[in-house]
Amino acid sequence: MHFESLSEMKEKLSRWILAWAPLVLYAGLIFYLSSRSVPRMLPSFRFSDKVLHMIEYGIFGYLAARALRASPGETPSQKMKFVLGLAIVALYGLSDEFHQSFIPMRDASIYDAFADIIGGGLGMFAERVIYLKLKKTKTDGKG
Repeated sequence: MHFESLSEMKEKLSRWILAWAPLVLYAGLIFYLSSRSVPRMLPSFRFSDKVLHMIEYGIFGYLAARALRASPGETPSQKMKFVLGLAIVALYGLSDEFHQSFIPMRDASIYDAFADIIGGGLGMFAERVIYLKLKKTKTDGKG
């Protein structure tokens, strides 16, 4: 039986906080912005609302993928990380739309939720590509 020392537990906790804090803080920002009755003037073009949702949740997906990758402990497979990350994105996006249904001059839209999920998936993909690129650069530099 292996017992972790206090310093090992502190190290894991620090790594966990560094992994998940950016996602939690960004989720708070999304919640705050969704609580506003009238969003600030935003660009207006066909499907601009959906593009903005995809960008917003692309960042969220990137941070979710980063948190899952950087978390200490047992590492699930890449496929499982993607499924978990997409579940986090989808659940937060759907809860955000539900939340907006209670805000004056806002409404909930399943199409916005779809844009959130697509953007989140793209953000997760971007995180993986960037991570692998940086990892390859580090490996090549050690040559």
